[in-house]
Amino acid sequence: MSFFPALEPSDRSFDLGAFPVVQVARHGSSPQRFLQGNAAFGQQLNLSYAEISDAEAQLIRDHYDDQNGEVVGFLLPSIIWQGHTSITIGLPFDGLFRYLGEPQEQALDNGKVTIKVKLEAINDPGIA
Repeated sequence: MSFFPALEPSDRSFDLGAFPVVQVARHGSSPQRFLQGNAAFGQQLNLSYAEISDAEAQLIRDHYDDQNGEVVGFLLPSIIWQGHTSITIGLPFDGLFRYLGEPQEQALDNGKVTIKVKLEAINDPGIA
């Protein structure tokens, strides 16, 4: 199992996902909502790396390529959660993540790079 590069992000943000709900129209009344499962899906973790070296940025690029882009799941090192008391993003998941698109890069005049990475929690280890 692969690990994301052990680089401490300068910023983290979370999206806690949603529970699977279906809405059914009812004649002459408001729609009825039905819960279709007891686990949320679509939890996201957004990581930002401000003004890192090109060598550090290359670690993220290489990892993205090694995971076949958005296909293969991976684990996160503990440095990603630096400052948190728990390695979860609010709801239970099995710890696997995958990319939600190519890392977005911005080259700076000082030779540094700023990268933003969007990850999605995977709740099915069979996908990884």
